[in-house]
Amino acid sequence: MTTPVFLVTRPEPQASQLVHSMKLAGLCALALPMIAIQPLPESAQLRATWQDLAQFNKVVVTSTAAAQIGLYQAEQYWPQWPVGLMWFAIGQATAAVMRQLSIDSALSDQGVNSEALLALPAFQDVQQQRVLLIKGKGGRSLIQQTLESRGADVTTCCVYERVEPSYHVHDVEQLIKDQGVTTIIATSGEIASNLLEYIDGTMAANLQLIVPSERVALLQQKQQWADIFVAEGASDQAILKCIQRHIL
Repeated sequence: MTTPVFLVTRPEPQASQLVHSMKLAGLCALALPMIAIQPLPESAQLRATWQDLAQFNKVVVTSTAAAQIGLYQAEQYWPQWPVGLMWFAIGQATAAVMRQLSIDSALSDQGVNSEALLALPAFQDVQQQRVLLIKGKGGRSLIQQTLESRGADVTTCCVYERVEPSYHVHDVEQLIKDQGVTTIIATSGEIASNLLEYIDGTMAANLQLIVPSERVALLQQKQQWADIFVAEGASDQAILKCIQRHIL
């Protein structure tokens, strides 16, 4: 039986962290990020939003990068966070970053995506509430659109952008061949799409793909992957659980 070799394509430092967790579990893994996180300059409008933080009812932080970049900016204006704010995180990793900044956040135990967050009781009646959404540039607009349809006044703060790294196609394909990669871990649809710019359909047809949700799996069904496995989210624990269940 061929020993599985995993290629982790999420951004750094999360890629190296996942590789480390996988090696501790006795797995063979290497990192080749297919996306990079680049902080956006702190504009005058963004500074005004941080200064106005106490005027919001709820704050939603969508990712670890949003927490690490956005909240560290906001902290410069608030040595002590405003009283009465309700904080929300998508995913345990985001909540953990927020705890490091002395912020206790609520999160869904039903999933680590926008849909799970929007299903929380706190977001069912948001008429005339001011909600601050801290996120990356681009990406899904489901949270903003849904909360606005429910009557909330949503302010969106984009604090970083996702940038596709520049690799040579030959180098990526050669790495996959030389290392004997059998399975790709792509923790978002954008990452999977970026990856497909570097490998052809013949190579993809011989590789397994692990994705974090049914939504991303659906986007990838048009591609000729050998198999697609869906993890229960993008956390290290969810990825390892998926590997144990479907591959080992």
